[in-house]
Amino acid sequence: MQAKFIRHLYGAPWAIVPDKHRELCADVKAMDLTIEMPEESETGLLVMDGIAHVYIYGVMVPSATATEEEFFGLASTSKAIEQIREADYRSDVDGIMVIWDTPGGYTQGVPELGVTIANVKKPLVSYVEGGMNSAGYWAGCSQTVYADEFASIGSIGCYMAVYDQSKMFEMAGLKTILITTGKHKGAGTPGTEMSEEQIQHYADEVVGVVGQRFFDHVTEYRRIPEELMDGRSWLGARALELNLIDAVGSRDDAMRELVNMITEKELI
Repeated sequence: MQAKFIRHLYGAPWAIVPDKHRELCADVKAMDLTIEMPEESETGLLVMDGIAHVYIYGVMVPSATATEEEFFGLASTSKAIEQIREADYRSDVDGIMVIWDTPGGYTQGVPELGVTIANVKKPLVSYVEGGMNSAGYWAGCSQTVYADEFASIGSIGCYMAVYDQSKMFEMAGLKTILITTGKHKGAGTPGTEMSEEQIQHYADEVVGVVGQRFFDHVTEYRRIPEELMDGRSWLGARALELNLIDAVGSRDDAMRELVNMITEKELI
């Protein structure tokens, strides 16, 4: 069984730190993808002392089994959505802690996760251990965010990688003949060179549309100047100065904030 995200590695918009995308592509290329993965049930929501703990560790993809998450270093967006919704519904949960360490990932499912987090009825605090970048920031920026002093925050934006292999094919004595129904059909086929018009189409109608959705969500919840939404990331203290997060501190600090929020809600 092949991991579902692999077919989207190229030719689809990603909101991720580019180095991590390249690293994931290299890992996939080096692995034997014919290995059968065991069927597994979804990991259950962890609840301790009335607090639900949702972990978003690794490259974000729409769905992944526990084995795929461990094997490839992935975080399932759909699982995070299900766990947050479950936590918001369960009577034994008073608050939700989302723990992040992600460079971002594939954009499918990220808007839904962002809306899910934004609309929870129970108190929710995010804590960034290592990184809340790109798709991760898109998903988590709407609620209270605490971060480690050296956590990486931001990388707002998205991109799409398409490899021009035409020269390589030419050097190998190969020529791709593309027979299509229109000038945009088959764009990016290995061995062909994309025209400027084809590139502009993807820039405007794919990357541009997804990127604008990302920017709109961020500006709905954060006062961040447009010039900062250019793909840069910042460490905790600087991210706080730029209003990307709400506090720098430890995970215990974030938990204390969540408990205070729960107490205040109970007093209302």
